[in-house]
Amino acid sequence: DHDRAATFNRLTGLQCQTGRTISYRIAHFLRFRDDKLIEFRAVLDSFDAAEQMLGHPIDLSAETTLPELLPA
Repeated sequence: DHDRAATFNRLTGLQCQTGRTISYRIAHFLRFRDDKLIEFRAVLDSFDAAEQMLGHPIDLSAETTLPELLPA
C-alpha cells in the first residue's frame, strides 16, 4: 500500500536441545521511504512461543508470591 506493507507469517524452527518443533504466527509491519526500509515492527504471541519452548502449558491459575523488593 504505497510506502507501507504488512505480512502475516508462521515461523517454524527446531529447538536444538530437545529436537522439538516450535511454530507460531507473527505479523510484520514495514514502512519505506526512497526505496529503503525506515520502520519495522513485529508482533507475535510470545506467551505461546514460551509455552512451546518449555514443552508444557504455563499454569496461570496457581497463586504466586513475589519476593519483597524493599526491606521491611
